[in-house]
Amino acid sequence: MENLEIAKTTLLENDYSIVLVKENEIVNTSRKNGLLPILDLYNNDKSILESAIVADKVIGKAAALILKEANIKELYAKLISENAIELLDKTNIKYKYNKKVREIRNRDNTDICPMEELALESNNADELIKKIKEKFN
Repeated sequence: MENLEIAKTTLLENDYSIVLVKENEIVNTSRKNGLLPILDLYNNDKSILESAIVADKVIGKAAALILKEANIKELYAKLISENAIELLDKTNIKYKYNKKVREIRNRDNTDICPMEELALESNNADELIKKIKEKFN
């Protein structure tokens, strides 16, 4: 089984929110919600993301921006936004997805996800993370 298939299957069969695979080995999983698993990895051990194969339930522009900066190799998204696709198309990251949406919505589906909104105003991961900290801390 290929790395991306391992990541995707593990994500879907175990109800994880994110799975990282390197050299056919699962190196990280999480069931945390939202952008938190990607933020934790990026802030605490960015090297684990470098050249990793990532499967995630939801990829908006915020997640895509951080994963791009972390130099991941491949990505599977169960749900992906058009803004994330637009960003990924400008990289060398190979990606596949199950469902594409115009934008990632907030938890009660009344508006755009606040992380996606902040990402639309950000040029890189560090700028985005700074905006997230300012808004939520």
